[in-house]
Amino acid sequence: MKFENKMGVVEITNDVFCAIAGYATTLSVGVKDMANAGLKDGIARLINSETMGKGVKTVLKDGKLLIEVHIVVKHGVNIPAISKSMVEAVSYQVEEMTGVTVDSVSVCIDSILSD
Repeated sequence: MKFENKMGVVEITNDVFCAIAGYATTLSVGVKDMANAGLKDGIARLINSETMGKGVKTVLKDGKLLIEVHIVVKHGVNIPAISKSMVEAVSYQVEEMTGVTVDSVSVCIDSILSD
């Protein structure tokens, strides 16, 4: 996405949106790790914090951002509560850091792990 102001043009790539959303996701209590987005076999593959954007898909449509995050949660957490918290955190962080309106955040629980 490109923005133009009096000082020039600013371009924010998809990777930046993914990294911000991944960062906000990992701050949520109960998230064990990020999972690769788009797993066909349903088995979550853990990734490290350096590649947290790998568990995030973003699509920019009509100037608004659609975000999908794939996570692994701790056993025993309240999934609806963690999902709601994550939607709010991801939306806030992305909008605050980029100024782009987040239209929706979809939370995909790919796996549940015990401690």
